[in-house]
Amino acid sequence: MQAPTNTGCECNADRLSVLETRWTLRILLALLSGPMRFTDLRTEIPAISAKTLSIRLRELEAAQLITHGPLSSSSAVPAYTLAPSGTSLRPMLVRLLEWANNLKRDEL
Repeated sequence: MQAPTNTGCECNADRLSVLETRWTLRILLALLSGPMRFTDLRTEIPAISAKTLSIRLRELEAAQLITHGPLSSSSAVPAYTLAPSGTSLRPMLVRLLEWANNLKRDEL
C-alpha cells in the first residue's frame, strides 16, 4: 500500500514528522493518562535521557500536540498535557497500544 503523496498542507508533513521521531509515541501514550510533570515522564519512560525528553517535549509543543503550564491556577508546578490536537490522536494511540499488546500476547 502506498502512502498518499499529497497531504494538502505543508503543516501536515511537519506534524507527521514529529510523530516519526524516537520516543514521541511513548510520550504521547504516557500523557493519555493526564497531566504529567517532567519527572513523572522520566519515571514513566526510564530509558529516555533527560536531554532527549526535553528535546522531544519542545518538539511536541512546537507542533501544538502538547502544552506546558501550571497544573492549576493555584499551583505553580508546571506539567505537560495533551493539547486539543494531541487529544484528537487518542483513538489512534489507544488502537496502536492495543495492537502492540496483541503482538506481545501472540509472542508468548
